[in-house]
Amino acid sequence: MQSHTKWIAPPSRQDDFSVFASWNSRYPQQHMSLAFRKSDWPMVTQWATPTFYFVDANRVVEIVTGWPAQGHKAELLAAAKRIGMEVPKHQSETKAR
Repeated sequence: MQSHTKWIAPPSRQDDFSVFASWNSRYPQQHMSLAFRKSDWPMVTQWATPTFYFVDANRVVEIVTGWPAQGHKAELLAAAKRIGMEVPKHQSETKAR
């Protein structure tokens, strides 16, 4: 998944970057970058977090926003498949509640 992801945070006037340093230290496979200007990311139309953009050939294919109590596992896995990511079978199986 690392080769398919880019974790970015919206531009901020805050100059305390310790949150990003802490995240990057804790999750080295999911390095977080801080966007410099929103205009550098024209495909990003929503800066609320979390928002997941699934992009294929520089085209946004799917957007999944928010994190409800039940999560968005099914939506995230379906979007990943739509852009050609291979999802391990055990990840795509969900237990009925």
